[in-house]
Amino acid sequence: MGITFKGKLLVKEQGSRKYLVVMPKVLEATGVKVFDEQGESVVVEEMLITSAINVNAEKLLGMIQPYEIPMKNPKSPAEMECLGFGLKEFFVEFKKGYVELGCTYKTIKQPRNPEVC
Repeated sequence: MGITFKGKLLVKEQGSRKYLVVMPKVLEATGVKVFDEQGESVVVEEMLITSAINVNAEKLLGMIQPYEIPMKNPKSPAEMECLGFGLKEFFVEFKKGYVELGCTYKTIKQPRNPEVC
């Protein structure tokens, strides 16, 4: 048996804070196999079990609320600060058919841990 989960991701902004919101859309069972004593597949039972699982999974999805994950800006590694720049703002952008994850940078005059350099 296989289980397929599909959801929707979006970025929500509240003031200066950003959240990655995960909203479940589809949860379904696929490829359920039932065999009789001779080892042959029993299609009617497979369809019945698959349908029962999917109906209950749909009810379960209706009870699940969207999940919000705070998007915090990453800390700059000390080695990167030795080169004169550090990480500033983490971002997620949704384009046609793909997700782009990135981070902007800022210049740093003095590294916070000069011993690493």
